[in-house]
Amino acid sequence: AITQEAIMDQILVHVVLAGNAGKTWEMILPELQAANLSPASLDAIAANINSPPPLATLIEQIDGDFAIPLLAQCEKIAQLDRVITSAEAQIIEAIANKLGAGNN
Repeated sequence: AITQEAIMDQILVHVVLAGNAGKTWEMILPELQAANLSPASLDAIAANINSPPPLATLIEQIDGDFAIPLLAQCEKIAQLDRVITSAEAQIIEAIANKLGAGNN
């Protein structure tokens, strides 16, 4: 479960970057804190914000059981600014596709 949580946090990095182009970590952090992310998630996002692992690799590694809460979290982050960018939508769609494919 801890490995899955780490993968989820790294996927969240991609969502954060997709919706906050041009913003600094200092500008993004208060929004994420308002979304009630855990301190561990915030630390993981901060650690990976400048060089996130490839999204496709991360999505391949996510378990079906973790894809549902991940999807909810991604949507929550994407909607923080009330605008879902096309990049955010692509990430959400990729996770939804993983869910539809089962636990491959």
